[in-house]
Amino acid sequence: EIKESGGNWLTGSSYKIAVNFLGSRASEQIILAVANGKDRDALLKQLEKACQRKAWQDAARLQEQKNQRQQQSTRRHVGVDAIIRANERKHAQNAKVADQAFVDNDVDSLMREGAELVAIIKSYVKTLEQSKKKKQQQTTSDDDDNDDTPQELVNMLSHMGMTSALTKHQSSDEQDYYIKLARHVCDFIYPKTIQDAGGMMTLTDVYCLYNRARGTNMISPEDLLKAVEFMPTLQLPTSKRNFQNSGLVVLQESTWSDEQMAERLLELITQSNIHTGLSALDVNRAFKISPLLANEHLQASEQLGFLCRDVTLEGVRFFPNRFCNENELFDIKVQSY
Repeated sequence: EIKESGGNWLTGSSYKIAVNFLGSRASEQIILAVANGKDRDALLKQLEKACQRKAWQDAARLQEQKNQRQQQSTRRHVGVDAIIRANERKHAQNAKVADQAFVDNDVDSLMREGAELVAIIKSYVKTLEQSKKKKQQQTTSDDDDNDDTPQELVNMLSHMGMTSALTKHQSSDEQDYYIKLARHVCDFIYPKTIQDAGGMMTLTDVYCLYNRARGTNMISPEDLLKAVEFMPTLQLPTSKRNFQNSGLVVLQESTWSDEQMAERLLELITQSNIHTGLSALDVNRAFKISPLLANEHLQASEQLGFLCRDVTLEGVRFFPNRFCNENELFDIKVQSY
Protein backbone atom coordinates (compact mmCIF):
# COMPACT_ATOMS: atom_id res chain seq x y z
CA GLU A 1 0.00 0.00 0.00
CA ILE A 2 1.34 3.44 -1.02
CA LYS A 3 0.23 6.68 0.51
CA GLU A 4 1.27 10.23 -0.28
CA SER A 5 1.35 13.36 1.86
CA GLY A 6 1.88 16.97 0.95
CA GLY A 7 4.47 19.33 2.38
CA ASN A 8 4.13 22.73 3.96
CA TRP A 9 6.90 25.32 3.76
CA LEU A 10 5.48 27.24 6.74
CA THR A 11 5.75 24.28 9.11
CA GLY A 12 8.95 22.89 7.47
CA SER A 13 7.37 19.54 6.59
CA SER A 14 8.49 17.82 3.32
CA TYR A 15 6.69 15.82 0.64
CA LYS A 16 6.59 12.16 1.62
CA ILE A 17 5.57 8.79 0.24
CA ALA A 18 4.75 6.02 2.73
CA VAL A 19 5.07 2.40 1.58
CA ASN A 20 3.21 -0.06 3.85
CA PHE A 21 3.88 -3.80 3.50
CA LEU A 22 1.01 -6.31 3.62
CA GLY A 23 0.81 -9.86 4.88
CA SER A 24 3.53 -11.12 7.22
CA ARG A 25 5.37 -7.79 7.01
CA ALA A 26 2.33 -5.62 7.77
CA SER A 27 4.12 -3.91 10.65
CA GLU A 28 6.90 -2.63 8.39
CA GLN A 29 6.81 0.74 6.66
CA ILE A 30 9.14 2.72 4.40
CA ILE A 31 8.88 6.51 4.17
CA LEU A 32 10.44 8.26 1.18
CA ALA A 33 11.02 12.02 1.50
CA VAL A 34 11.33 14.17 -1.62
CA ALA A 35 12.18 17.81 -2.18
CA ASN A 36 9.05 18.97 -3.97
CA GLY A 37 5.69 17.87 -5.19
CA LYS A 38 6.87 17.33 -8.79
CA ASP A 39 9.51 14.79 -7.77
CA ARG A 40 7.00 13.12 -5.44
CA ASP A 41 4.47 12.67 -8.25
CA ALA A 42 7.10 11.21 -10.64
CA LEU A 43 8.38 8.79 -8.01
CA LEU A 44 4.86 7.80 -7.03
CA LYS A 45 4.01 7.03 -10.65
CA GLN A 46 7.02 4.74 -11.03
CA LEU A 47 6.27 2.95 -7.75
CA GLU A 48 2.70 2.28 -8.81
CA LYS A 49 3.88 0.81 -12.14
CA ALA A 50 6.37 -1.43 -10.33
CA CYS A 51 3.68 -2.67 -7.99
CA GLN A 52 1.30 -3.42 -10.85
CA ARG A 53 3.79 -5.62 -12.73
CA LYS A 54 5.28 -7.04 -9.50
CA ALA A 55 8.82 -6.11 -10.41
CA TRP A 56 10.25 -7.78 -7.30
CA GLN A 57 9.29 -11.12 -8.80
CA ASP A 58 11.10 -10.43 -12.10
CA ALA A 59 14.59 -10.53 -10.59
CA ALA A 60 13.95 -13.86 -8.89
CA ARG A 61 12.43 -15.31 -12.06
CA LEU A 62 15.33 -14.16 -14.23
CA GLN A 63 17.87 -15.56 -11.78
CA GLU A 64 16.05 -18.89 -11.73
CA GLN A 65 16.02 -19.04 -15.54
CA LYS A 66 19.74 -18.24 -15.62
CA ASN A 67 20.49 -21.02 -13.14
CA GLN A 68 18.45 -23.48 -15.21
CA ARG A 69 20.32 -22.56 -18.40
CA GLN A 70 23.68 -22.99 -16.67
CA GLN A 71 22.64 -26.39 -15.34
CA GLN A 72 21.44 -27.48 -18.78
CA SER A 73 24.63 -26.19 -20.36
CA THR A 74 26.75 -28.07 -17.84
CA ARG A 75 24.85 -31.28 -18.44
CA ARG A 76 24.74 -30.93 -22.21
CA HIS A 77 28.31 -29.92 -23.11
CA VAL A 78 30.35 -33.05 -22.48
CA GLY A 79 32.79 -34.97 -24.62
CA VAL A 80 33.19 -33.65 -28.14
CA ASP A 81 30.55 -30.98 -27.56
CA ALA A 82 32.51 -29.60 -24.63
CA ILE A 83 35.66 -29.44 -26.79
CA ILE A 84 33.75 -27.58 -29.50
CA ARG A 85 32.42 -25.09 -26.97
CA ALA A 86 35.92 -24.57 -25.58
CA ASN A 87 37.27 -23.93 -29.09
CA GLU A 88 34.48 -21.42 -29.73
CA ARG A 89 35.38 -19.54 -26.56
CA LYS A 90 39.05 -19.65 -27.58
CA HIS A 91 38.29 -18.27 -31.05
CA ALA A 92 36.18 -15.53 -29.51
CA GLN A 93 39.06 -14.58 -27.21
CA ASN A 94 41.48 -14.56 -30.16
CA ALA A 95 39.14 -12.29 -32.11
CA LYS A 96 38.91 -9.98 -29.11
CA VAL A 97 42.71 -9.78 -28.88
CA ALA A 98 43.01 -8.98 -32.60
CA ASP A 99 40.31 -6.32 -32.39
CA GLN A 100 41.97 -4.76 -29.37
CA ALA A 101 45.32 -4.70 -31.16
CA PHE A 102 43.96 -2.73 -34.13
CA VAL A 103 41.11 -0.78 -32.54
CA ASP A 104 43.14 2.34 -31.79
CA ASN A 105 44.94 2.49 -35.17
CA ASP A 106 48.08 2.96 -33.13
CA VAL A 107 51.42 1.23 -33.59
CA ASP A 108 52.03 1.29 -29.83
CA SER A 109 48.76 -0.55 -29.23
CA LEU A 110 49.71 -3.17 -31.83
CA MET A 111 53.14 -3.64 -30.25
CA ARG A 112 51.58 -4.15 -26.81
CA GLU A 113 49.36 -6.89 -28.18
CA GLY A 114 52.12 -8.29 -30.39
CA ALA A 115 53.23 -11.05 -28.01
CA GLU A 116 49.72 -12.46 -27.66
CA LEU A 117 49.13 -12.23 -31.41
CA VAL A 118 52.35 -14.15 -32.02
CA ALA A 119 51.20 -16.83 -29.58
CA ILE A 120 47.88 -17.13 -31.43
CA ILE A 121 49.62 -17.53 -34.79
CA LYS A 122 51.96 -20.14 -33.31
CA SER A 123 49.02 -22.15 -32.02
CA TYR A 124 47.32 -22.11 -35.43
CA VAL A 125 50.53 -23.13 -37.21
CA LYS A 126 51.10 -25.96 -34.75
CA THR A 127 47.54 -27.20 -35.22
CA LEU A 128 47.91 -27.15 -38.99
CA GLU A 129 51.21 -29.03 -38.86
CA GLN A 130 49.65 -31.73 -36.68
CA SER A 131 46.71 -31.98 -39.07
CA LYS A 132 49.08 -32.35 -42.01
CA LYS A 133 51.06 -35.12 -40.30
CA LYS A 134 47.90 -37.06 -39.47
CA LYS A 135 46.70 -36.70 -43.01
CA GLN A 136 49.98 -38.04 -44.39
CA GLN A 137 49.80 -41.06 -42.10
CA GLN A 138 46.30 -41.97 -43.19
CA THR A 139 46.10 -43.98 -46.41
CA THR A 140 42.88 -43.46 -48.35
CA SER A 141 41.82 -44.41 -51.84
CA ASP A 142 40.46 -40.94 -52.66
CA ASP A 143 43.75 -39.23 -53.46
CA ASP A 144 42.06 -36.77 -55.80
CA ASP A 145 39.92 -35.27 -53.03
CA ASN A 146 42.82 -33.73 -51.11
CA ASP A 147 41.85 -30.72 -49.06
CA ASP A 148 44.22 -27.80 -49.67
CA THR A 149 42.62 -25.61 -46.99
CA PRO A 150 45.36 -26.18 -44.35
CA GLN A 151 48.10 -25.32 -46.85
CA GLU A 152 46.21 -22.23 -47.97
CA LEU A 153 45.90 -21.10 -44.37
CA VAL A 154 49.62 -21.67 -43.81
CA ASN A 155 50.41 -19.54 -46.86
CA MET A 156 48.01 -16.87 -45.65
CA LEU A 157 49.69 -16.76 -42.22
CA SER A 158 53.06 -16.57 -43.93
CA HIS A 159 51.92 -13.48 -45.84
CA MET A 160 50.30 -11.96 -42.75
CA GLY A 161 53.36 -12.26 -40.56
CA MET A 162 56.02 -14.42 -39.06
CA THR A 163 55.63 -16.71 -36.10
CA SER A 164 58.18 -14.68 -34.15
CA ALA A 165 59.74 -11.23 -34.27
CA LEU A 166 63.15 -10.71 -32.70
CA THR A 167 63.91 -7.40 -30.99
CA LYS A 168 67.11 -5.94 -29.61
CA HIS A 169 65.58 -5.93 -26.13
CA GLN A 170 65.52 -9.74 -26.19
CA SER A 171 69.31 -9.95 -26.65
CA SER A 172 72.02 -9.52 -24.07
CA ASP A 173 74.30 -7.45 -26.32
CA GLU A 174 74.58 -6.19 -29.90
CA GLN A 175 76.57 -9.16 -31.20
CA ASP A 176 74.09 -11.62 -29.71
CA TYR A 177 71.27 -9.74 -31.46
CA TYR A 178 72.96 -9.97 -34.88
CA ILE A 179 73.68 -13.67 -34.39
CA LYS A 180 70.04 -14.36 -33.56
CA LEU A 181 68.91 -12.15 -36.44
CA ALA A 182 71.14 -14.10 -38.85
CA ARG A 183 69.48 -17.34 -37.74
CA HIS A 184 66.02 -15.79 -38.08
CA VAL A 185 66.71 -14.56 -41.61
CA CYS A 186 68.12 -17.95 -42.60
CA ASP A 187 65.10 -19.78 -41.17
CA PHE A 188 62.81 -17.36 -43.00
CA ILE A 189 64.24 -17.82 -46.51
CA TYR A 190 65.58 -21.38 -46.28
CA PRO A 191 64.68 -23.74 -47.75
CA LYS A 192 61.45 -22.84 -49.59
CA THR A 193 61.83 -19.14 -50.41
CA ILE A 194 65.41 -19.20 -51.63
CA GLN A 195 64.96 -22.48 -53.51
CA ASP A 196 61.91 -21.10 -55.29
CA ALA A 197 64.13 -18.21 -56.36
CA GLY A 198 66.68 -20.59 -57.86
CA GLY A 199 69.09 -20.79 -54.93
CA MET A 200 70.08 -17.12 -54.87
CA MET A 201 68.29 -13.91 -53.81
CA THR A 202 69.35 -10.29 -53.84
CA LEU A 203 69.76 -8.78 -50.41
CA THR A 204 67.18 -6.14 -51.35
CA ASP A 205 64.56 -8.83 -51.98
CA VAL A 206 65.42 -10.54 -48.70
CA TYR A 207 65.12 -7.25 -46.84
CA CYS A 208 61.70 -6.44 -48.34
CA LEU A 209 60.23 -9.91 -47.80
CA TYR A 210 61.56 -10.19 -44.25
CA ASN A 211 60.26 -6.79 -43.16
CA ARG A 212 56.91 -7.38 -44.83
CA ALA A 213 56.57 -10.60 -42.86
CA ARG A 214 57.40 -8.84 -39.58
CA GLY A 215 54.73 -6.21 -40.22
CA THR A 216 55.92 -4.00 -37.36
CA ASN A 217 59.21 -3.76 -35.51
CA MET A 218 61.08 -3.75 -38.82
CA ILE A 219 64.85 -4.05 -39.03
CA SER A 220 67.13 -1.52 -40.72
CA PRO A 221 69.31 -2.26 -43.78
CA GLU A 222 72.39 -1.89 -41.58
CA ASP A 223 71.06 -4.57 -39.20
CA LEU A 224 70.60 -6.99 -42.08
CA LEU A 225 74.06 -6.28 -43.48
CA LYS A 226 75.69 -6.92 -40.12
CA ALA A 227 73.61 -10.04 -39.50
CA VAL A 228 74.48 -11.78 -42.78
CA GLU A 229 78.19 -11.37 -41.99
CA PHE A 230 77.76 -13.94 -39.20
CA MET A 231 76.24 -16.62 -41.46
CA PRO A 232 79.55 -18.29 -42.49
CA THR A 233 80.73 -18.34 -38.87
CA LEU A 234 77.48 -19.96 -37.76
CA GLN A 235 77.74 -22.49 -40.63
CA LEU A 236 74.22 -21.71 -41.81
CA PRO A 237 72.92 -23.12 -45.12
CA THR A 238 72.93 -19.61 -46.63
CA SER A 239 75.76 -17.13 -47.06
CA LYS A 240 76.45 -13.66 -48.41
CA ARG A 241 78.11 -13.01 -51.76
CA ASN A 242 79.35 -9.83 -53.45
CA PHE A 243 79.60 -9.58 -57.24
CA GLN A 244 82.71 -7.62 -58.15
CA ASN A 245 81.50 -6.19 -61.46
CA SER A 246 78.27 -4.55 -60.31
CA GLY A 247 78.67 -4.60 -56.54
CA LEU A 248 75.42 -6.59 -56.21
CA VAL A 249 75.02 -8.27 -52.81
CA VAL A 250 73.08 -11.54 -52.66
CA LEU A 251 72.33 -14.43 -50.34
CA GLN A 252 72.93 -17.85 -51.83
CA GLU A 253 72.74 -21.43 -50.69
CA SER A 254 75.98 -22.86 -49.33
CA THR A 255 75.79 -25.56 -51.98
CA TRP A 256 75.56 -23.00 -54.78
CA SER A 257 77.73 -23.68 -57.83
CA ASP A 258 78.41 -21.28 -60.69
CA GLU A 259 79.29 -24.25 -62.89
CA GLN A 260 75.81 -25.74 -62.41
CA MET A 261 74.21 -22.41 -63.29
CA ALA A 262 76.41 -22.18 -66.42
CA GLU A 263 75.23 -25.64 -67.46
CA ARG A 264 71.63 -24.58 -66.97
CA LEU A 265 72.25 -21.54 -69.18
CA LEU A 266 73.78 -23.73 -71.89
CA GLU A 267 70.76 -26.01 -71.73
CA LEU A 268 68.46 -23.01 -71.99
CA ILE A 269 70.29 -21.79 -75.12
CA THR A 270 69.96 -25.24 -76.68
CA GLN A 271 66.25 -25.43 -75.89
CA SER A 272 65.47 -21.95 -77.21
CA ASN A 273 67.55 -21.04 -80.26
CA ILE A 274 71.30 -21.40 -80.37
CA HIS A 275 71.57 -18.89 -83.25
CA THR A 276 69.98 -16.02 -81.33
CA GLY A 277 71.74 -16.61 -78.01
CA LEU A 278 70.56 -15.31 -74.65
CA SER A 279 70.08 -11.87 -73.15
CA ALA A 280 69.60 -10.94 -69.51
CA LEU A 281 65.88 -10.50 -70.16
CA ASP A 282 65.63 -14.00 -71.61
CA VAL A 283 67.17 -15.46 -68.46
CA ASN A 284 64.93 -13.20 -66.38
CA ARG A 285 61.79 -14.63 -67.97
CA ALA A 286 62.99 -18.24 -68.00
CA PHE A 287 64.27 -18.43 -64.40
CA LYS A 288 61.95 -15.76 -62.92
CA ILE A 289 64.77 -13.76 -61.39
CA SER A 290 65.66 -10.07 -61.60
CA PRO A 291 67.40 -8.87 -64.79
CA LEU A 292 70.32 -7.60 -62.72
CA LEU A 293 70.87 -11.03 -61.18
CA ALA A 294 70.39 -12.70 -64.57
CA ASN A 295 73.12 -10.52 -66.05
CA GLU A 296 75.47 -11.51 -63.21
CA HIS A 297 74.84 -15.21 -63.94
CA LEU A 298 75.67 -14.67 -67.60
CA GLN A 299 78.87 -12.80 -66.81
CA ALA A 300 79.94 -15.44 -64.28
CA SER A 301 79.38 -18.17 -66.88
CA GLU A 302 81.43 -16.13 -69.33
CA GLN A 303 84.33 -15.86 -66.88
CA LEU A 304 84.23 -19.64 -66.39
CA GLY A 305 84.51 -20.13 -70.17
CA PHE A 306 81.07 -21.59 -70.78
CA LEU A 307 79.70 -18.59 -72.68
CA CYS A 308 80.96 -15.80 -74.87
CA ARG A 309 79.31 -12.49 -75.64
CA ASP A 310 78.31 -10.69 -78.78
CA VAL A 311 77.97 -6.91 -78.45
CA THR A 312 75.84 -5.25 -81.12
CA LEU A 313 73.70 -2.17 -81.49
CA GLU A 314 70.75 -4.26 -80.31
CA GLY A 315 72.48 -5.11 -77.05
CA VAL A 316 74.57 -7.86 -75.51
CA ARG A 317 73.77 -11.49 -76.17
CA PHE A 318 75.57 -14.60 -74.96
CA PHE A 319 76.34 -17.77 -76.93
CA PRO A 320 78.00 -21.11 -76.16
CA ASN A 321 81.77 -20.66 -76.11
CA ARG A 322 83.15 -23.07 -78.69
CA PHE A 323 86.56 -21.41 -78.80
CA CYS A 324 87.62 -23.10 -75.57
CA ASN A 325 87.16 -26.58 -77.06
CA GLU A 326 89.60 -27.37 -79.85
CA ASN A 327 87.51 -30.34 -81.02
CA GLU A 328 84.55 -28.05 -81.69
CA LEU A 329 86.53 -25.49 -83.70
CA PHE A 330 86.15 -27.65 -86.79
CA ASP A 331 82.39 -27.89 -86.31
CA ILE A 332 81.84 -24.14 -86.66
CA LYS A 333 80.21 -23.37 -89.99
CA VAL A 334 80.44 -19.91 -91.40
CA GLN A 335 77.13 -19.00 -92.93
CA SER A 336 76.59 -16.06 -95.24
CA TYR A 337 73.32 -14.23 -95.43
